[in-house]
Amino acid sequence: MQRLLLASAAMMLPMMMAACTTATLPPEKQAAVDQSQAVRTEIDELNQLTRIYIDSVTIYQEAANKSNDLHGLKPAVIEIAQERNRQRVQLQDRVIALGGTPAQYGEASGTVRRSMSSIRSILQDDNKVALEEVLRTERYILREVNEAMSKTVTAQSRQLLGQLRTDADQQIARLEAIGNPG
Repeated sequence: MQRLLLASAAMMLPMMMAACTTATLPPEKQAAVDQSQAVRTEIDELNQLTRIYIDSVTIYQEAANKSNDLHGLKPAVIEIAQERNRQRVQLQDRVIALGGTPAQYGEASGTVRRSMSSIRSILQDDNKVALEEVLRTERYILREVNEAMSKTVTAQSRQLLGQLRTDADQQIARLEAIGNPG
């Protein structure tokens, strides 16, 4: 008898497991799960931007050190570095507000970019290299902010990213004007 019960249970187990895996959550619980996943994605995007902003401050400080202040490049780069640092703090605060842990370090690729910039500055005019590096970084920031906006669900984060995008646009125009004095 015991064998018969065990055999029956063994045959029924796969069917019971299948029933459990095909069960769906009620709509309100599924919406909560979806929202939670969306917020985790948003936190990841904001942390990615935070890493980029951490690197940008270092890149801009190095660029300012390379510049000999041609056409106001050095003070502009110092000012942009300070603004990017303030914005990094805003991104970290937003991650905390969403319940996440903010990034504290830059990207590994940021170190490689800084090394390449150092090599280029040995071979080329420091002002030109400094301007190109800062412009490249600002354009990268703009692309990444735009990408993050498409993955952002909360109004507060969208507003912050909108401000970051506007500022990056303005800084790109400012740097291009420095590079092309008329």
